[in-house]
Amino acid sequence: RRTGDPLASLSEINGSLLYADANGDLLSLDVREYLPRGQLGGMPARRYAPVEWASGGGTVTNLDWKYGDRHFGVDSTSGGILLIRTRPWIGWQVQVNGDVVSGEGKGDGHTDPGPDWNWNYYMERIANRGEFISHNIPITLAAGQVVQVSIVMDNIGDLAWLNSGSGQVRLATQNPAGHASQFYTASNWISNSRPAAPFATPVNPSSPAEFRFVVTAPLSGGVYAETFQLHKDSIGYFGPPITFSVNVVAPETIYDNDHPDFELKGSWSTGTTAPGHYGADYRFTNTGANGSSLAIWNVEGAPNREYRVFAWWSQGTNRSTSAKYILDDGSLKPRIFRVNQQANGGQWNYLGNVRMGRGGAAVMLSNEAPTGFVVIADAIKLVPVNGR
Repeated sequence: RRTGDPLASLSEINGSLLYADANGDLLSLDVREYLPRGQLGGMPARRYAPVEWASGGGTVTNLDWKYGDRHFGVDSTSGGILLIRTRPWIGWQVQVNGDVVSGEGKGDGHTDPGPDWNWNYYMERIANRGEFISHNIPITLAAGQVVQVSIVMDNIGDLAWLNSGSGQVRLATQNPAGHASQFYTASNWISNSRPAAPFATPVNPSSPAEFRFVVTAPLSGGVYAETFQLHKDSIGYFGPPITFSVNVVAPETIYDNDHPDFELKGSWSTGTTAPGHYGADYRFTNTGANGSSLAIWNVEGAPNREYRVFAWWSQGTNRSTSAKYILDDGSLKPRIFRVNQQANGGQWNYLGNVRMGRGGAAVMLSNEAPTGFVVIADAIKLVPVNGR
């Protein structure tokens, strides 16, 4: 990055543009390839090669300075050179930290930087830069597990990072930008898309910044990816995106129809032929108006806590579309869920949340449903809420 006195001279040697400031210090702007004006489809077209550039702040007063057929903007304060990056046979573009701020395409009008451009914005983007150092986010978490983590970034820019006020630097979600994170912890984060600002500030240039925050794993098992990036309200995102993946494991308990705590009341038969059943077999019975048959999974031995309850069945056209599951937490107010067993077979189906582990707690399936069908009692699963 160029800092110091404005440019005093310019020359070209062996395809490189050489610049010197008033102190005699030399800068080199490498021009890898250059082709003169050409014609494409009857319209003027220029081809310039990619070059590097730098700037140190201030305003740009030389708004359309050219060397030969190359366009540059010059920072009047530091003498830094603003790159005009172009694409072969399309036209040219001015880029500042990856942002296209001007350009000329085939047949388009010529637009150079002007006095109304927000140069303070672009110079601030240049002065804010960061690099990733490390993070300690676990690769595996239990469903609902809460853990403190940190991401460490290096301030390789020219401005200090703050953790308060309008100019604070924060981590923010990316891909897509500003989305609500699946690891959001309401009691700890700035918002559902902003986990943290630097733990201690100011973070001066050439210094590391630690972003400490708490993550809460999703309640369902699976692999979850998240991306964070540095963000400052005045300039938006900057620095490299940091992406990580966490394998969320649900500490589940499965009760099949051969479990010691499973029992039947009424008339039930055992089946093995229907595809999609869980384990070795399943139980079935005809539906009836009086609900004379019950399949009962007694779960009072489970730890006393809140669970997400799932049921498994094998689907078929003779199954009830209104199978009656009863979640009894041992109180006098059991919860009833009706499900369609003609669909969603061969998988875990969520019924609801209930606190289990008290005396008399159970999950039950009744045959009380419109007649002419059967209900399937196969397996249930308990997954602790918050993973604990």
